[in-house]
Amino acid sequence: MSEANPLAKYFRKPVLYVDLPSNGKWYPDGVLKYDVGTEVAVYSMTAMDEILLKSPDALLNGVAIVNLIKSCVPAISDPWQAPIIDIDKLLIAQRIASYGQKMDITVKCPKCNEANTYVADLSTLLGSFKTIDYSAPLMIGDISVWIKPVSYKTMTSLKVLSFNNENLIRSFDKESLTTEQQAFYDKLRESAINMSLMSMAASVERIKVGDLDVSDYDFIRDYLSNIDRDTFNTIKKFVEDNATVSQRIDEFDIVCSTEAKDDVPACGHQFKVPFSFDVSNFFVFGS
Repeated sequence: MSEANPLAKYFRKPVLYVDLPSNGKWYPDGVLKYDVGTEVAVYSMTAMDEILLKSPDALLNGVAIVNLIKSCVPAISDPWQAPIIDIDKLLIAQRIASYGQKMDITVKCPKCNEANTYVADLSTLLGSFKTIDYSAPLMIGDISVWIKPVSYKTMTSLKVLSFNNENLIRSFDKESLTTEQQAFYDKLRESAINMSLMSMAASVERIKVGDLDVSDYDFIRDYLSNIDRDTFNTIKKFVEDNATVSQRIDEFDIVCSTEAKDDVPACGHQFKVPFSFDVSNFFVFGS
């Protein structure tokens, strides 16, 4: 329909082009098609995109973000399959394409506790993302463990399960549980542990010992369930450390702007503020 529409030439055009922290790896065949070189085109949001971003349920279950990427980054045909390390950069690029490079952010000064509003330069943030290298394995004796970024679908599914599970756990009064309620409560706690295990297993690409090379998810999950505590914690730390690197976003240097009042001098306290990426307010109209 769009191709035959005489108004098609007035449709949105790409606003900017960005490369991906994943360098295009970890996408299933056919999901990613670069627009120019190794970059994807980013379009501004539509009115329908903004409406969906106001839905708490659509934000929680990932539908709002998936639809947003589909709309604004058509080079990715199935955003559910995108590696999680690409998502934040894509969302920042879409924010810039829709509202510009500047974003007002309000924080409290840790010294005087007064609110300060500063202007964040999102283009600086966009340039801070680096390609993440997952090629080097973790060596534990004669065991080699390669990890990978999970897909947005996997991360979102685990996040929703964890959210629902935690809400159920909090709904119990642990001091007055019946026998049946205690049994159900214990199952919920066990489920929380299993979700942590599922997340770790999804982050392991393969495990190699000599000529043995295993990449099957179920085998890896079974392995993680049956190894000693020290080995498990070593792998867990390796996964978490790499996740921290891939999700790190620059801090901003702030000088408190609270002015002198009565007998209280101006603050002027200098402090650092990590950029807080909260999708629920990140796309508020031109904020």
